[in-house]
Amino acid sequence: LIDVAVRCNDMPTASRVLSVMLTEHEPDLITFSTLIKGFCALGDLKKAFALAKELKSRGLQCDEIMYNSLLEGCVHIGALRSGLVVFKDMLDA
Repeated sequence: LIDVAVRCNDMPTASRVLSVMLTEHEPDLITFSTLIKGFCALGDLKKAFALAKELKSRGLQCDEIMYNSLLEGCVHIGALRSGLVVFKDMLDA
């Protein structure tokens, strides 16, 4: 359901589904990655980075796909400094 909402650029619905999942189940890396990719595609890096932080607080680690989404989001809006932070984080992982 999250993937469908993201593909339709309906991030409010995708976020609501995540909120329900957070209370009833433990979202996995794919769930977070799908949402992060959607926010990055729309240029909303603030929400993408917040989700990446939430993911890490739950003991999950970013993977290559997620780093790629975050870097693409930085390129999309011209956020060079944020891209460098993502790149450093990726190297440190």
